[in-house]
Amino acid sequence: MLGRTRQKVSYGYPPIDLIDTGDTFLLSAFLPGMQRDQIHLSVSGTTVTLKGSREPTVIEGAKPLLRERLYGRFNKSIHLSEPIREEEVSAQYINGILRVTLPKRRLLGPRTISVK
Repeated sequence: MLGRTRQKVSYGYPPIDLIDTGDTFLLSAFLPGMQRDQIHLSVSGTTVTLKGSREPTVIEGAKPLLRERLYGRFNKSIHLSEPIREEEVSAQYINGILRVTLPKRRLLGPRTISVK
């Protein structure tokens, strides 16, 4: 298996990539043909939820011969290994790709206080 890395695979729609940069998680979701108002993103603790709905193109009087693209509602939750700073999450939707930046919330450890 030269040149291969072990990866977790997430099944279901939409297909996503999730990258850990150390301080941030970067999530990319493949959502071609959708409008921004059809995509709903929420974040809570260690969970990111992506919801939406995509309808097929309908032409009056025409009948579809082949439909390979997925349509309908979707609801996908991604569970992260660390909590994130919800107030600093940002998202962009460009050319059918949703890119979400999820800064990690660093848990503070014990702190030494000097006594005066």
